[in-house]
This record gives sequence, structure tokens and C-alpha cells, in this order.
Amino acid sequence: MKKIFILITGCAIINFATVKSCYAQNMKVKIYKMDRENYTKGECIGFVELREGKLEIKVTDPEVREFIIQESNKEFRTFRGQQKGNIFVENEVTIKPGSVEHLRLILEECWKKYRIIAEEISE
Repeated sequence: MKKIFILITGCAIINFATVKSCYAQNMKVKIYKMDRENYTKGECIGFVELREGKLEIKVTDPEVREFIIQESNKEFRTFRGQQKGNIFVENEVTIKPGSVEHLRLILEECWKKYRIIAEEISE
């Protein structure tokens, strides 16, 4: 009986840790320009940090900095799919500023426009 309880408790702790990390409120990212000759990380141009819903931008490239500031005030709309039986339903989801998912979408847009590489830094 004790072995089963420990097994169930252990799974609950692991699942709780996974869920907690998915909904983390803080994130720090180091930003690099891409070396277009070698297709590798180039020089570091700064940091972007999300702490408790507020974005702190320390980027030396003024064009990238302005783009991040503009995008940080916008909401992103996306679709998420879900299967219910034999039917696939799409729901429109609004991603609000101040979330980790929102910051990841901003960095994805930066990649598309400026070819910057973002590297998450663990604290």
C-alpha cells in the first residue's frame, strides 16, 4: 500500500512541476544577430526580460528595440485546435501582453523580420 501511495505522490509532484513551469511568469532571453555568412549565432545585441508581466528591454540595435516595444503592446490572435470525437474544432485564442507565450511570439516575429536568435537563460 505504501509503495502505491509513494508512486502516486511522486507522479503528482512531477506533474505539478511541469504545469508550474508551463505557466511561469518570468523569462530572460539573450538576443543575438545571426552571422549570415556562417549561419551561426553572431554578436549579442542585448537582453529581454519578462518579470511579473512587465517587459524590460536592453537591446543595443535601435531598429530591433523599437520593433520589440511596438509588438509588446499588441495582442496576438491565434487558433488552437481540439478534437471532440470525430470533429476537429478550432477556437480563436487571444494572447495578452505580459505572458511568456506573448514574449515567445514577439521573438518569433523578430526572427522572421530581422533574423535574430533568441536564447532563453535559466535563472
